[in-house]
Amino acid sequence: MKSQHRNILSMRYSTDVLVTVLESKERCKFSDLNEFVTNYSTLNSLLSAFEKEGLVMIEEVMRPHYTRYIDLTDKGREIAEHLKQANKLLNETGDGNEY
Repeated sequence: MKSQHRNILSMRYSTDVLVTVLESKERCKFSDLNEFVTNYSTLNSLLSAFEKEGLVMIEEVMRPHYTRYIDLTDKGREIAEHLKQANKLLNETGDGNEY
């Protein structure tokens, strides 16, 4: 099970998507995430994997027009908060050297 989580989190854009949903001031829509993950199929696959692992819930609303809302589960929120903190620490401890 641990290796599955590691694989999901290593998928391209996974950190960006989880942190973006976490930081959304309103309910996050699929189209909000599509702004930086421009490939529909990539974003759809990533969200499906997150949903399968219990990190997000996806709600489809048909009226007034079709919209998919993405919400973090408690587990997804915890992971997103850790990822956000890890990114913050990495940015703070950078010494300016390029490797």
